Amino acid sequence: MKKRVTGIGGLFFKAQDKQALQNWYQQHLGIECNEYGSVFQWREKENKEHVGYTVWSTSKKDSTYFNPSEKEFMFN
Repeated sequence: MKKRVTGIGGLFFKAQDKQALQNWYQQHLGIECNEYGSVFQWREKENKEHVGYTVWSTSKKDSTYFNPSEKEFMFN
């Protein structure tokens, strides 16, 4: 069987005010965050026993985590 993508590993965003962005997502979308963000658990359609995770995370505007990219977001 060919290997294939089964999900998105993470969504990462830079923010002027990391805490304010997390608060907005929590208030308006119900996403509860810790200091790093949030983790969503999901299961594969064909193999319900396999559990996967997608991370939603915010970083400070001056974070170098995305380097060498200068974009404000990253999908993994």
